[in-house]
Order: sequence, then structure tokens, then C-alpha cells
Amino acid sequence: MLSVIRVVVSHRCEELRQMIFEVFGFKLAVDGGVLVLQNETDVQKAKSMIEQALSDRKIDDYVVAENTEDPAELAILRRGDMEQIGLYACSFCMMVFSNDVERNLHQRVHYFGFG
Repeated sequence: MLSVIRVVVSHRCEELRQMIFEVFGFKLAVDGGVLVLQNETDVQKAKSMIEQALSDRKIDDYVVAENTEDPAELAILRRGDMEQIGLYACSFCMMVFSNDVERNLHQRVHYFGFG
């Protein structure tokens, strides 16, 4: 079980960092560009909280991505940055794919009203 979750906010503007600080209140310790959530065990809950805060503030240029190699790490990425590192997010549900073709096939499901 995870005892710490890291949220990578390096190279993000101060306004975005402050928003994420506010999402988690005072449970944060900052180590460089990484926020450390002490004793947090639910990555999906942390991800949802950040996504909700982005949505509430109508900030749609950024997404929350999970590190597939480290289940305890989340990163805040600008949409264009994701594609540069080979991640393609569905614009409807933010599911991530490894290429544009997979994403486009998936998005057709949304276009036809099945998801």
C-alpha cells in the first residue's frame, strides 16, 4: 500500500502550483517541483481532486497524468506536452493512448454516443 503520493508540478506557473496547494490544504511538503502528499494512499482520489479543481476553474489546457512506471506519481501536463512525449488523451474522457490512431478510434465511440 502506498504511504506517499507525489504530484509533479515542475515547470508549471505559480498560479497552477498555488491552485494545487489549495486542493490539498496543508498536507503538502514541497521538494523541488514535486508536491509530496503525506499518508495519502488513494492515487485516483488525488487525481480526481486535481481534475475537479482544474475543471472548476475552467483550466482545460492541463491534464493530470499517472506515471505508468511509478504508481505513486502524478504529473500535471499541458496538453501539447503530452503529445510530445507520446501520450494522446481523449478530449472527452481523458483516457490516454500511445498514438493518435488509437485515440481517434476510441473517440469515435464518444461521437456515436456509446460512452
